[in-house]
Amino acid sequence: NSCLTRNGQYGFNTYRCRGYRNGGCATATVVTDLVIDHTEISYNDTERLAITRPGCGCSGGGKFWDVRGARITDNWVHHNNSVGLWADTNDADFLFQNNVIEDNDAAGIMYEISYNARIIGNTLRRNAIGQGVRRLAASPGDHFPDGAIYISESGGDAAAVAAARAQGESWTQVNADQNTLEISDNVFEDNWNGVILWESSDRYCSSSANTSTGYCTLYHRSFVPGGSNKTACTGTLTGAALDDCRWKTQNVNVHHNRFAIDRAAVGNGCSETDNHCGRNAIFSQWGSFANYPGERVQRSILFNQANQFIANVYVGTWRFTAFDQAQSSIRASSVWTAPRPANALTSYSLWTTPAQGIGQDALSSFGGVAPQPPTSSTSTPATTTPATTTPATTTPATTTPATTTPATTTPATTTPVTTTPVTTTPVTTTPVTTTPATTTPATTVPGTTRTLGFSTKLEAEAATWSGLKQVNWGKGWTGTGWLTGWDNPGYVDWAVTVPTAGTYAIGVRYVSPFMAANLDFSVNGTTVATKVPFAKTAIAKGDWTQWSPAQTVARTVTLKVGVNHVRLVRPVGSPAGVSIDSLQVTGV
Repeated sequence: NSCLTRNGQYGFNTYRCRGYRNGGCATATVVTDLVIDHTEISYNDTERLAITRPGCGCSGGGKFWDVRGARITDNWVHHNNSVGLWADTNDADFLFQNNVIEDNDAAGIMYEISYNARIIGNTLRRNAIGQGVRRLAASPGDHFPDGAIYISESGGDAAAVAAARAQGESWTQVNADQNTLEISDNVFEDNWNGVILWESSDRYCSSSANTSTGYCTLYHRSFVPGGSNKTACTGTLTGAALDDCRWKTQNVNVHHNRFAIDRAAVGNGCSETDNHCGRNAIFSQWGSFANYPGERVQRSILFNQANQFIANVYVGTWRFTAFDQAQSSIRASSVWTAPRPANALTSYSLWTTPAQGIGQDALSSFGGVAPQPPTSSTSTPATTTPATTTPATTTPATTTPATTTPATTTPATTTPVTTTPVTTTPVTTTPVTTTPATTTPATTVPGTTRTLGFSTKLEAEAATWSGLKQVNWGKGWTGTGWLTGWDNPGYVDWAVTVPTAGTYAIGVRYVSPFMAANLDFSVNGTTVATKVPFAKTAIAKGDWTQWSPAQTVARTVTLKVGVNHVRLVRPVGSPAGVSIDSLQVTGV
Protein backbone atom coordinates (compact mmCIF):
# COMPACT_ATOMS: atom_id res chain seq x y z
CA ASN A 1 0.00 0.00 0.00
CA SER A 2 2.81 2.38 -0.94
CA CYS A 3 3.25 4.86 -3.74
CA LEU A 4 6.55 5.26 -5.58
CA THR A 5 6.05 8.25 -7.83
CA ARG A 6 7.75 11.12 -9.68
CA ASN A 7 11.34 10.10 -9.07
CA GLY A 8 14.04 11.36 -11.38
CA GLN A 9 15.32 7.88 -12.21
CA TYR A 10 13.63 4.66 -10.98
CA GLY A 11 10.75 4.30 -8.60
CA PHE A 12 12.76 1.42 -7.09
CA ASN A 13 15.87 -0.60 -7.92
CA THR A 14 16.77 -4.08 -6.62
CA TYR A 15 20.42 -4.75 -7.39
CA ARG A 16 22.96 -7.39 -6.38
CA CYS A 17 26.25 -5.65 -5.72
CA ARG A 18 29.23 -7.83 -6.60
CA GLY A 19 32.02 -5.67 -5.25
CA TYR A 20 33.92 -4.91 -8.45
CA ARG A 21 31.93 -1.93 -9.68
CA ASN A 22 31.20 1.53 -8.29
CA GLY A 23 34.09 1.36 -5.82
CA GLY A 24 33.06 -1.88 -4.16
CA CYS A 25 30.26 -2.74 -1.78
CA ALA A 26 29.71 -4.26 1.63
CA THR A 27 28.13 -7.52 0.50
CA ALA A 28 27.56 -9.61 -2.59
CA THR A 29 24.53 -11.44 -1.17
CA VAL A 30 21.93 -12.23 -3.79
CA VAL A 31 18.53 -10.57 -3.44
CA THR A 32 15.93 -13.30 -2.81
CA ASP A 33 12.27 -13.76 -1.89
CA LEU A 34 11.27 -10.27 -2.99
CA VAL A 35 7.60 -9.25 -2.73
CA ILE A 36 6.11 -6.10 -4.28
CA ASP A 37 2.37 -6.05 -3.64
CA HIS A 38 -0.44 -3.47 -3.79
CA THR A 39 1.90 -0.62 -4.68
CA GLU A 40 1.39 2.26 -7.08
CA ILE A 41 4.47 2.87 -9.26
CA SER A 42 3.91 5.90 -11.45
CA TYR A 43 5.32 8.92 -13.30
CA ASN A 44 8.96 7.93 -12.67
CA ASP A 45 11.99 8.92 -14.80
CA THR A 46 11.05 12.58 -14.62
CA GLU A 47 14.54 13.36 -15.97
CA ARG A 48 13.64 11.46 -19.18
CA LEU A 49 16.88 9.47 -19.07
CA ALA A 50 15.43 6.98 -21.55
CA ILE A 51 15.65 9.78 -24.12
CA THR A 52 18.58 11.90 -22.95
CA ARG A 53 20.80 8.86 -22.23
CA PRO A 54 19.52 6.21 -24.67
CA GLY A 55 20.87 2.74 -23.95
CA CYS A 56 21.77 3.49 -20.33
CA GLY A 57 19.20 1.03 -18.99
CA CYS A 58 18.83 3.34 -16.01
CA SER A 59 15.21 4.45 -15.92
CA GLY A 60 11.65 3.32 -15.50
CA GLY A 61 9.09 2.37 -12.91
CA GLY A 62 11.32 -0.26 -11.33
CA LYS A 63 14.37 -2.43 -12.09
CA PHE A 64 15.40 -5.91 -10.95
CA TRP A 65 19.03 -7.03 -11.35
CA ASP A 66 20.32 -10.50 -10.42
CA VAL A 67 17.31 -11.31 -8.20
CA ARG A 68 15.99 -14.80 -7.32
CA GLY A 69 12.40 -15.57 -6.43
CA ALA A 70 10.21 -12.45 -6.82
CA ARG A 71 6.45 -12.01 -6.53
CA ILE A 72 5.10 -8.85 -8.15
CA THR A 73 1.36 -8.91 -7.55
CA ASP A 74 -1.68 -6.61 -7.53
CA ASN A 75 0.22 -3.40 -8.35
CA TRP A 76 -0.73 -0.37 -10.43
CA VAL A 77 2.17 0.55 -12.72
CA HIS A 78 1.38 3.54 -14.91
CA HIS A 79 2.66 6.63 -16.71
CA ASN A 80 6.35 5.88 -16.19
CA ASN A 81 8.52 7.61 -18.78
CA SER A 82 10.30 4.38 -19.73
CA VAL A 83 9.71 0.68 -19.00
CA GLY A 84 7.13 -0.09 -16.34
CA LEU A 85 8.77 -3.17 -14.72
CA TRP A 86 12.20 -4.25 -15.98
CA ALA A 87 13.94 -7.50 -14.96
CA ASP A 88 17.46 -7.27 -16.37
CA THR A 89 20.38 -9.73 -16.08
CA ASN A 90 20.20 -13.15 -14.44
CA ASP A 91 16.91 -12.70 -12.66
CA ALA A 92 15.20 -16.03 -12.08
CA ASP A 93 11.92 -17.50 -10.84
CA PHE A 94 9.61 -14.45 -11.10
CA LEU A 95 5.83 -14.14 -10.86
CA PHE A 96 3.99 -11.11 -12.30
CA GLN A 97 0.31 -11.57 -11.48
CA ASN A 98 -2.86 -9.47 -11.31
CA ASN A 99 -1.10 -6.18 -12.02
CA VAL A 100 -2.62 -3.30 -13.98
CA ILE A 101 0.14 -1.90 -16.19
CA GLU A 102 -0.84 1.02 -18.38
CA ASP A 103 0.34 4.15 -20.18
CA ASN A 104 4.06 3.48 -19.76
CA ASP A 105 6.25 5.12 -22.39
CA ALA A 106 8.06 1.85 -23.23
CA ALA A 107 7.29 -1.82 -22.47
CA GLY A 108 4.95 -2.57 -19.59
CA ILE A 109 7.08 -5.61 -18.62
CA MET A 110 10.59 -6.29 -19.92
CA TYR A 111 12.36 -9.57 -19.10
CA GLU A 112 15.96 -9.44 -20.31
CA ILE A 113 18.74 -12.09 -20.19
CA SER A 114 16.88 -13.81 -17.35
CA TYR A 115 15.17 -17.10 -16.57
CA ASN A 116 11.88 -18.79 -15.72
CA ALA A 117 8.93 -16.49 -15.12
CA ARG A 118 5.16 -16.58 -15.10
CA ILE A 119 3.35 -13.47 -16.35
CA ILE A 120 -0.30 -14.27 -15.73
CA GLY A 121 -3.61 -12.51 -15.22
CA ASN A 122 -2.35 -8.95 -15.82
CA THR A 123 -4.05 -6.13 -17.70
CA LEU A 124 -1.77 -4.14 -20.02
CA ARG A 125 -3.14 -1.01 -21.71
CA ARG A 126 -1.57 1.63 -23.94
CA ASN A 127 2.07 0.70 -23.29
CA ALA A 128 5.09 1.43 -25.55
CA ILE A 129 3.27 4.04 -27.61
CA GLY A 130 5.79 6.80 -26.82
CA GLN A 131 8.79 4.65 -27.72
CA GLY A 132 7.06 3.31 -30.82
CA VAL A 133 6.20 6.79 -32.07
CA ARG A 134 9.78 8.00 -31.57
CA ARG A 135 11.13 5.03 -33.50
CA LEU A 136 8.68 5.64 -36.34
CA ALA A 137 9.54 9.35 -36.48
CA ALA A 138 13.29 8.81 -36.38
CA SER A 139 13.42 6.02 -38.94
CA PRO A 140 10.25 4.88 -40.73
CA GLY A 141 12.20 1.93 -42.12
CA ASP A 142 13.02 0.61 -38.62
CA HIS A 143 10.49 -2.13 -37.97
CA PHE A 144 11.76 -3.32 -34.58
CA PRO A 145 8.54 -3.86 -32.59
CA ASP A 146 8.16 -2.11 -29.22
CA GLY A 147 5.85 -4.34 -27.21
CA ALA A 148 3.70 -4.31 -24.09
CA ILE A 149 5.69 -7.37 -22.97
CA TYR A 150 9.24 -7.57 -24.29
CA ILE A 151 11.16 -10.84 -23.78
CA SER A 152 14.83 -10.37 -24.64
CA GLU A 153 17.19 -13.38 -24.51
CA SER A 154 15.11 -14.92 -21.71
CA GLY A 155 13.22 -18.17 -21.31
CA GLY A 156 12.67 -21.35 -19.35
CA ASP A 157 15.82 -23.19 -18.31
CA ALA A 158 15.61 -25.45 -15.26
CA ALA A 159 19.26 -26.48 -15.60
CA ALA A 160 20.46 -22.88 -15.31
CA VAL A 161 18.47 -22.34 -12.13
CA ALA A 162 19.77 -25.63 -10.74
CA ALA A 163 23.29 -24.39 -11.46
CA ALA A 164 22.65 -21.29 -9.36
CA ARG A 165 21.41 -23.41 -6.47
CA ALA A 166 24.44 -25.67 -6.82
CA GLN A 167 26.60 -22.62 -6.14
CA GLY A 168 24.91 -22.22 -2.74
CA GLU A 169 22.15 -19.78 -3.65
CA SER A 170 18.91 -20.38 -1.77
CA TRP A 171 15.44 -18.92 -2.19
CA THR A 172 11.82 -19.99 -1.82
CA GLN A 173 10.67 -21.42 -5.13
CA VAL A 174 7.96 -19.27 -6.66
CA ASN A 175 6.92 -21.30 -9.71
CA ALA A 176 6.42 -25.05 -9.76
CA ASP A 177 7.55 -25.29 -13.38
CA GLN A 178 11.18 -24.11 -13.58
CA ASN A 179 11.61 -24.85 -17.28
CA THR A 180 9.07 -22.45 -18.79
CA LEU A 181 8.51 -18.77 -19.29
CA GLU A 182 4.71 -18.58 -19.32
CA ILE A 183 2.65 -15.62 -20.53
CA SER A 184 -1.01 -16.49 -20.07
CA ASP A 185 -4.47 -15.19 -19.24
CA ASN A 186 -3.48 -11.55 -19.71
CA VAL A 187 -5.56 -8.82 -21.35
CA PHE A 188 -3.76 -6.57 -23.85
CA GLU A 189 -5.62 -3.48 -24.98
CA ASP A 190 -4.44 -0.76 -27.36
CA ASN A 191 -0.71 -1.19 -26.79
CA TRP A 192 1.73 -0.25 -29.57
CA ASN A 193 2.49 -3.98 -29.96
CA GLY A 194 1.71 -7.13 -27.95
CA VAL A 195 4.25 -9.82 -26.96
CA ILE A 196 7.71 -9.58 -28.53
CA LEU A 197 10.09 -12.56 -28.31
CA TRP A 198 13.59 -11.46 -29.33
CA GLU A 199 17.06 -12.96 -29.11
CA SER A 200 20.10 -11.07 -30.34
CA SER A 201 22.36 -13.34 -32.39
CA ASP A 202 25.41 -11.39 -31.22
CA ARG A 203 24.79 -11.30 -27.47
CA TYR A 204 26.66 -13.89 -25.40
CA CYS A 205 28.97 -13.79 -22.39
CA SER A 206 32.24 -12.57 -23.89
CA SER A 207 30.91 -10.66 -26.90
CA SER A 208 31.06 -6.90 -27.28
CA ALA A 209 27.28 -6.98 -27.72
CA ASN A 210 26.81 -8.11 -24.10
CA THR A 211 26.10 -4.78 -22.44
CA SER A 212 25.75 -6.39 -18.98
CA THR A 213 29.48 -6.01 -18.50
CA GLY A 214 31.13 -8.67 -16.35
CA TYR A 215 28.13 -11.01 -16.32
CA CYS A 216 27.66 -14.48 -17.74
CA THR A 217 24.82 -16.98 -17.73
CA LEU A 218 23.97 -19.04 -14.63
CA TYR A 219 25.51 -22.29 -15.82
CA HIS A 220 28.21 -23.64 -13.51
CA ARG A 221 29.88 -25.84 -16.13
CA SER A 222 31.57 -22.92 -17.85
CA PHE A 223 31.90 -20.05 -15.39
CA VAL A 224 31.06 -18.63 -12.01
CA PRO A 225 27.31 -17.82 -11.99
CA GLY A 226 26.83 -14.14 -12.60
CA GLY A 227 30.49 -13.33 -12.05
CA SER A 228 33.20 -11.94 -14.25
CA ASN A 229 35.00 -15.24 -14.92
CA LYS A 230 34.22 -15.82 -18.59
CA THR A 231 37.32 -17.81 -19.54
CA ALA A 232 35.32 -20.74 -20.93
CA CYS A 233 33.26 -18.38 -23.11
CA THR A 234 36.05 -16.63 -24.98
CA GLY A 235 37.45 -17.39 -28.39
CA THR A 236 35.97 -20.08 -30.60
CA LEU A 237 33.12 -21.88 -28.82
CA THR A 238 32.42 -25.58 -29.30
CA GLY A 239 30.29 -28.28 -27.73
CA ALA A 240 28.37 -27.39 -24.56
CA ALA A 241 29.85 -23.89 -24.49
CA LEU A 242 27.77 -22.93 -27.52
CA ASP A 243 24.69 -23.43 -25.34
CA ASP A 244 26.07 -22.44 -21.95
CA CYS A 245 27.60 -19.15 -23.02
CA ARG A 246 24.48 -17.43 -24.29
CA TRP A 247 21.10 -16.45 -22.91
CA LYS A 248 18.26 -17.90 -24.97
CA THR A 249 14.67 -17.00 -25.67
CA GLN A 250 13.37 -20.55 -25.30
CA ASN A 251 10.46 -22.53 -23.84
CA VAL A 252 8.19 -19.47 -23.94
CA ASN A 253 4.48 -20.34 -23.92
CA VAL A 254 2.12 -17.49 -24.86
CA HIS A 255 -1.38 -18.85 -24.39
CA HIS A 256 -4.96 -17.96 -23.49
CA ASN A 257 -4.37 -14.20 -23.73
CA ARG A 258 -6.70 -11.61 -25.22
CA PHE A 259 -5.00 -9.24 -27.67
CA ALA A 260 -7.20 -6.28 -28.63
CA ILE A 261 -6.27 -3.22 -30.63
CA ASP A 262 -8.28 -0.31 -32.01
CA ARG A 263 -5.68 1.33 -34.23
CA ALA A 264 -7.65 4.57 -34.42
CA ALA A 265 -7.64 4.76 -30.61
CA VAL A 266 -3.89 4.12 -30.49
CA GLY A 267 -3.37 6.89 -33.07
CA ASN A 268 0.08 8.38 -33.63
CA GLY A 269 0.36 6.87 -37.09
CA CYS A 270 -0.99 3.44 -36.12
CA SER A 271 -3.35 3.09 -39.07
CA GLU A 272 -5.02 -0.01 -40.48
CA THR A 273 -2.26 -0.29 -43.10
CA ASP A 274 0.71 0.47 -40.82
CA ASN A 275 3.15 -2.35 -40.05
CA HIS A 276 4.89 -0.71 -37.08
CA CYS A 277 2.09 -1.34 -34.55
CA GLY A 278 -0.38 -4.12 -33.72
CA ARG A 279 2.10 -7.02 -33.88
CA ASN A 280 3.32 -10.08 -32.02
CA ALA A 281 6.77 -11.40 -32.88
CA ILE A 282 9.38 -14.17 -32.67
CA PHE A 283 12.63 -13.09 -34.32
CA SER A 284 16.34 -12.38 -34.26
CA GLN A 285 18.85 -10.75 -36.62
CA TRP A 286 21.61 -11.97 -38.91
CA GLY A 287 24.55 -13.05 -36.75
CA SER A 288 27.74 -11.08 -37.33
CA PHE A 289 30.05 -13.06 -34.96
CA ALA A 290 31.73 -16.32 -35.92
CA ASN A 291 30.33 -18.31 -33.00
CA TYR A 292 26.70 -17.72 -34.05
CA PRO A 293 26.84 -16.68 -37.70
CA GLY A 294 24.17 -15.84 -40.21
CA GLU A 295 20.72 -17.37 -39.74
CA ARG A 296 21.66 -19.80 -36.95
CA VAL A 297 19.90 -17.98 -34.10
CA GLN A 298 17.09 -16.75 -36.34
CA ARG A 299 16.15 -20.33 -37.20
CA SER A 300 16.63 -21.55 -33.63
CA ILE A 301 14.37 -19.02 -31.91
CA LEU A 302 11.58 -19.61 -34.40
CA PHE A 303 11.79 -23.37 -34.95
CA ASN A 304 14.06 -25.12 -32.44
CA GLN A 305 13.60 -23.48 -29.02
CA ALA A 306 10.00 -24.45 -28.19
CA ASN A 307 8.56 -20.93 -28.37
CA GLN A 308 4.84 -21.09 -28.95
CA PHE A 309 1.80 -18.86 -29.28
CA ILE A 310 -1.39 -20.92 -28.89
CA ALA A 311 -5.09 -20.57 -27.97
CA ASN A 312 -5.12 -16.76 -27.88
CA VAL A 313 -7.96 -14.41 -28.88
CA TYR A 314 -7.24 -11.52 -31.26
CA VAL A 315 -9.51 -8.51 -31.71
CA GLY A 316 -8.76 -5.88 -34.33
CA THR A 317 -6.12 -5.93 -37.07
CA TRP A 318 -2.99 -7.84 -36.04
CA ARG A 319 0.19 -8.69 -37.94
CA PHE A 320 3.14 -10.85 -37.03
CA THR A 321 6.92 -10.61 -37.28
CA ALA A 322 8.87 -13.84 -37.70
CA PHE A 323 12.55 -14.62 -38.21
CA ASP A 324 13.72 -11.05 -38.93
CA GLN A 325 12.49 -7.50 -38.26
CA ALA A 326 12.59 -6.54 -41.92
CA GLN A 327 9.40 -5.30 -43.56
CA SER A 328 9.30 -8.47 -45.69
CA SER A 329 9.04 -10.60 -42.53
CA ILE A 330 5.80 -8.98 -41.30
CA ARG A 331 2.93 -11.32 -42.12
CA ALA A 332 -0.82 -11.58 -41.81
CA SER A 333 -2.42 -14.07 -39.44
CA SER A 334 -3.03 -16.53 -42.28
CA VAL A 335 0.73 -16.94 -42.75
CA TRP A 336 1.53 -16.82 -39.03
CA THR A 337 -0.87 -19.70 -38.30
CA ALA A 338 -0.30 -21.83 -41.41
CA PRO A 339 1.94 -24.91 -40.97
CA ARG A 340 5.53 -24.18 -41.87
CA PRO A 341 6.99 -26.01 -44.85
CA ALA A 342 9.39 -28.88 -44.43
CA ASN A 343 12.27 -26.79 -45.78
CA ALA A 344 11.76 -23.95 -43.28
CA LEU A 345 14.87 -24.94 -41.35
CA THR A 346 17.05 -24.59 -44.41
CA SER A 347 16.93 -20.91 -45.25
CA TYR A 348 14.74 -17.90 -44.64
CA SER A 349 14.59 -17.21 -48.35
CA LEU A 350 12.83 -20.54 -48.96
CA TRP A 351 9.74 -19.81 -46.87
CA THR A 352 9.09 -16.06 -47.08
CA THR A 353 6.45 -16.29 -49.78
CA PRO A 354 2.86 -15.74 -48.57
CA ALA A 355 1.98 -19.34 -49.45
CA GLN A 356 4.27 -20.64 -46.72
CA GLY A 357 3.58 -20.45 -43.01
CA ILE A 358 5.11 -20.06 -39.55
CA GLY A 359 3.09 -22.64 -37.59
CA GLN A 360 2.01 -20.44 -34.65
CA ASP A 361 -1.27 -19.68 -32.82
CA ALA A 362 -3.02 -23.01 -33.27
CA LEU A 363 -6.46 -22.94 -31.61
CA SER A 364 -6.47 -19.13 -31.61
CA SER A 365 -9.32 -16.98 -32.91
CA PHE A 366 -9.08 -13.80 -34.94
CA GLY A 367 -12.22 -11.75 -34.39
CA GLY A 368 -11.44 -8.60 -36.33
CA VAL A 369 -14.02 -6.52 -34.45
CA ALA A 370 -13.81 -3.51 -32.16
CA PRO A 371 -12.19 -4.15 -28.77
CA GLN A 372 -14.42 -4.91 -25.81
CA PRO A 373 -13.70 -4.06 -22.15
CA PRO A 374 -11.20 -6.42 -20.47
CA THR A 375 -12.80 -9.62 -19.22
CA SER A 376 -10.00 -10.94 -17.01
CA SER A 377 -10.33 -11.27 -13.24
CA THR A 378 -7.87 -8.41 -12.75
CA SER A 379 -9.70 -5.37 -11.45
CA THR A 380 -8.63 -1.77 -12.01
CA PRO A 381 -6.93 -0.41 -8.88
CA ALA A 382 -8.56 2.23 -6.78
CA THR A 383 -8.09 5.69 -8.23
CA THR A 384 -5.51 7.90 -6.58
CA THR A 385 -5.18 11.61 -7.16
CA PRO A 386 -2.31 12.06 -9.61
CA ALA A 387 -0.32 15.24 -9.97
CA THR A 388 -1.33 17.36 -12.93
CA THR A 389 1.91 16.97 -14.86
CA THR A 390 1.46 15.10 -18.11
CA PRO A 391 4.36 12.79 -19.01
CA ALA A 392 6.43 13.89 -21.99
CA THR A 393 5.86 11.77 -25.06
CA THR A 394 7.15 12.31 -28.55
CA THR A 395 10.62 13.87 -28.55
CA PRO A 396 12.27 12.07 -31.50
CA ALA A 397 15.14 9.82 -30.50
CA THR A 398 16.67 6.68 -31.92
CA THR A 399 16.34 3.71 -29.60
CA THR A 400 18.39 0.53 -29.81
CA PRO A 401 16.64 -2.74 -28.94
CA ALA A 402 17.89 -4.94 -26.14
CA THR A 403 21.22 -3.20 -25.62
CA THR A 404 21.16 -2.14 -22.02
CA THR A 405 23.90 -1.17 -19.61
CA PRO A 406 23.16 -1.39 -15.90
CA ALA A 407 22.72 1.92 -14.17
CA THR A 408 25.87 3.16 -12.48
CA THR A 409 24.16 5.70 -10.30
CA THR A 410 22.46 5.18 -6.97
CA PRO A 411 18.70 5.22 -7.46
CA ALA A 412 16.93 8.29 -6.19
CA THR A 413 15.63 7.94 -2.65
CA THR A 414 11.89 7.60 -2.75
CA THR A 415 9.59 8.87 -0.04
CA PRO A 416 6.35 6.88 0.04
CA VAL A 417 3.31 9.03 -0.55
CA THR A 418 0.10 8.32 1.32
CA THR A 419 -2.37 6.95 -1.15
CA THR A 420 -5.51 4.96 -1.35
CA PRO A 421 -4.61 1.25 -1.29
CA VAL A 422 -5.04 -0.63 -4.51
CA THR A 423 -8.15 -2.71 -4.17
CA THR A 424 -8.57 -5.97 -6.01
CA THR A 425 -12.05 -7.40 -5.92
CA PRO A 426 -12.06 -11.18 -5.44
CA VAL A 427 -13.51 -13.15 -8.28
CA THR A 428 -17.09 -14.05 -7.45
CA THR A 429 -18.98 -15.81 -10.13
CA THR A 430 -22.63 -16.46 -10.59
CA PRO A 431 -23.32 -19.88 -12.05
CA VAL A 432 -23.97 -19.68 -15.75
CA THR A 433 -27.37 -20.81 -16.96
CA THR A 434 -26.79 -23.79 -19.16
CA THR A 435 -28.54 -26.89 -20.42
CA PRO A 436 -29.58 -29.05 -17.47
CA ALA A 437 -27.32 -32.00 -16.84
CA THR A 438 -28.49 -35.21 -18.39
CA THR A 439 -29.30 -37.68 -15.60
CA THR A 440 -29.92 -41.39 -16.00
CA PRO A 441 -32.43 -42.75 -13.44
CA ALA A 442 -30.79 -44.75 -10.70
CA THR A 443 -31.32 -48.38 -9.87
CA THR A 444 -30.86 -49.14 -6.20
CA VAL A 445 -29.46 -52.56 -5.43
CA PRO A 446 -31.16 -54.02 -2.29
CA GLY A 447 -28.85 -54.56 0.64
CA THR A 448 -26.10 -52.24 -0.63
CA THR A 449 -25.27 -48.51 -0.46
CA ARG A 450 -24.47 -48.34 -4.16
CA THR A 451 -26.61 -46.77 -6.84
CA LEU A 452 -26.09 -48.54 -10.15
CA GLY A 453 -27.07 -46.82 -13.37
CA PHE A 454 -26.95 -43.27 -11.99
CA SER A 455 -24.99 -40.85 -14.17
CA THR A 456 -24.87 -37.08 -14.47
CA LYS A 457 -22.56 -34.57 -16.10
CA LEU A 458 -22.06 -31.10 -14.62
CA GLU A 459 -20.37 -28.30 -16.56
CA ALA A 460 -17.48 -26.46 -14.94
CA GLU A 461 -18.71 -23.04 -16.04
CA ALA A 462 -22.09 -23.70 -14.36
CA ALA A 463 -20.44 -24.51 -11.03
CA THR A 464 -19.30 -22.05 -8.36
CA TRP A 465 -15.70 -21.06 -9.02
CA SER A 466 -13.04 -18.56 -8.02
CA GLY A 467 -9.65 -17.61 -9.40
CA LEU A 468 -10.55 -18.70 -12.94
CA LYS A 469 -12.37 -17.29 -15.92
CA GLN A 470 -14.81 -18.69 -18.45
CA VAL A 471 -13.85 -18.80 -22.13
CA ASN A 472 -15.47 -20.37 -25.16
CA TRP A 473 -12.94 -20.38 -27.98
CA GLY A 474 -11.76 -23.50 -29.75
CA LYS A 475 -13.86 -26.60 -30.41
CA GLY A 476 -14.74 -29.79 -28.63
CA TRP A 477 -15.74 -28.46 -25.19
CA THR A 478 -19.27 -29.04 -23.90
CA GLY A 479 -21.88 -26.73 -22.36
CA THR A 480 -21.35 -23.00 -22.81
CA GLY A 481 -17.57 -22.91 -22.42
CA TRP A 482 -14.75 -23.99 -20.11
CA LEU A 483 -12.64 -22.60 -17.27
CA THR A 484 -9.03 -21.52 -17.37
CA GLY A 485 -6.61 -19.08 -15.74
CA TRP A 486 -6.12 -20.51 -12.22
CA ASP A 487 -4.96 -18.15 -9.49
CA ASN A 488 -3.74 -19.00 -5.97
CA PRO A 489 -5.95 -20.22 -4.46
CA GLY A 490 -8.49 -21.25 -7.08
CA TYR A 491 -11.27 -23.80 -7.12
CA VAL A 492 -14.29 -25.21 -8.93
CA ASP A 493 -17.17 -26.34 -6.69
CA TRP A 494 -19.91 -28.52 -8.17
CA ALA A 495 -23.24 -29.10 -6.36
CA VAL A 496 -23.96 -32.79 -7.01
CA THR A 497 -27.40 -34.21 -6.15
CA VAL A 498 -27.63 -37.99 -5.80
CA PRO A 499 -30.68 -40.11 -4.88
CA THR A 500 -28.93 -42.56 -2.56
CA ALA A 501 -25.96 -42.40 -0.20
CA GLY A 502 -23.09 -44.57 -1.37
CA THR A 503 -20.03 -44.87 -3.55
CA TYR A 504 -19.71 -42.88 -6.77
CA ALA A 505 -17.04 -42.41 -9.41
CA ILE A 506 -16.20 -38.82 -10.30
CA GLY A 507 -14.24 -37.81 -13.37
CA VAL A 508 -12.92 -34.38 -14.31
CA ARG A 509 -12.54 -33.70 -18.03
CA TYR A 510 -9.56 -31.42 -18.69
CA VAL A 511 -6.68 -30.46 -20.95
CA SER A 512 -3.24 -29.27 -19.86
CA PRO A 513 -1.16 -28.83 -23.01
CA PHE A 514 1.63 -26.79 -21.39
CA MET A 515 2.56 -28.51 -18.15
CA ALA A 516 1.49 -31.12 -15.61
CA ALA A 517 -0.24 -30.08 -12.37
CA ASN A 518 -1.28 -31.49 -9.00
CA LEU A 519 -4.76 -30.64 -7.73
CA ASP A 520 -6.72 -31.49 -4.58
CA PHE A 521 -10.24 -32.95 -4.24
CA SER A 522 -12.65 -32.30 -1.37
CA VAL A 523 -16.18 -33.57 -0.72
CA ASN A 524 -18.51 -31.59 1.53
CA GLY A 525 -15.61 -29.65 2.98
CA THR A 526 -13.36 -32.62 3.71
CA THR A 527 -10.21 -33.16 1.65
CA VAL A 528 -10.32 -36.67 0.17
CA ALA A 529 -7.27 -36.58 -2.11
CA THR A 530 -4.24 -34.28 -2.36
CA LYS A 531 -1.80 -33.61 -5.16
CA VAL A 532 -3.78 -35.67 -7.64
CA PRO A 533 -1.71 -35.70 -10.84
CA PHE A 534 -3.18 -34.04 -13.91
CA ALA A 535 -0.75 -35.10 -16.61
CA LYS A 536 0.37 -32.83 -19.41
CA THR A 537 -1.66 -33.52 -22.55
CA ALA A 538 -0.30 -33.51 -26.08
CA ILE A 539 -0.96 -30.56 -28.36
CA ALA A 540 -2.48 -31.06 -31.77
CA LYS A 541 -4.20 -28.68 -34.12
CA GLY A 542 -7.97 -28.85 -33.91
CA ASP A 543 -10.17 -28.93 -30.86
CA TRP A 544 -10.51 -30.39 -27.38
CA THR A 545 -11.12 -33.90 -28.69
CA GLN A 546 -7.86 -33.75 -30.62
CA TRP A 547 -5.75 -32.66 -27.65
CA SER A 548 -4.58 -36.22 -27.13
CA PRO A 549 -7.79 -36.19 -26.66
CA ALA A 550 -9.08 -34.30 -23.61
CA GLN A 551 -8.23 -36.40 -20.56
CA THR A 552 -10.27 -37.47 -17.53
CA VAL A 553 -8.94 -37.81 -14.00
CA ALA A 554 -11.16 -40.18 -12.01
CA ARG A 555 -11.62 -40.85 -8.30
CA THR A 556 -14.08 -42.87 -6.20
CA VAL A 557 -15.82 -40.98 -3.38
CA THR A 558 -18.61 -41.47 -0.87
CA LEU A 559 -21.59 -39.13 -1.24
CA LYS A 560 -24.59 -38.55 1.00
CA VAL A 561 -28.18 -38.57 -0.23
CA GLY A 562 -29.19 -35.19 -1.62
CA VAL A 563 -26.84 -32.29 -2.37
CA ASN A 564 -23.06 -32.76 -2.11
CA HIS A 565 -20.28 -30.33 -2.85
CA VAL A 566 -17.39 -31.76 -4.88
CA ARG A 567 -14.56 -29.25 -5.07
CA LEU A 568 -11.40 -29.27 -7.20
CA VAL A 569 -8.72 -27.02 -5.70
CA ARG A 570 -5.47 -25.71 -7.10
CA PRO A 571 -3.11 -25.54 -4.11
CA VAL A 572 -0.49 -22.83 -3.74
CA GLY A 573 2.52 -23.55 -5.94
CA SER A 574 0.82 -25.87 -8.42
CA PRO A 575 1.22 -24.87 -12.12
CA ALA A 576 -1.67 -23.10 -13.79
CA GLY A 577 -1.83 -24.96 -17.09
CA VAL A 578 -5.00 -26.99 -16.46
CA SER A 579 -8.30 -26.05 -18.15
CA ILE A 580 -11.52 -27.69 -16.89
CA ASP A 581 -14.55 -28.65 -18.99
CA SER A 582 -16.88 -30.78 -16.84
CA LEU A 583 -17.43 -33.25 -14.00
CA GLN A 584 -18.99 -36.68 -14.60
CA VAL A 585 -20.59 -38.49 -11.62
CA THR A 586 -21.51 -42.17 -12.00
CA GLY A 587 -22.90 -44.74 -9.60
CA VAL A 588 -20.72 -47.81 -9.08
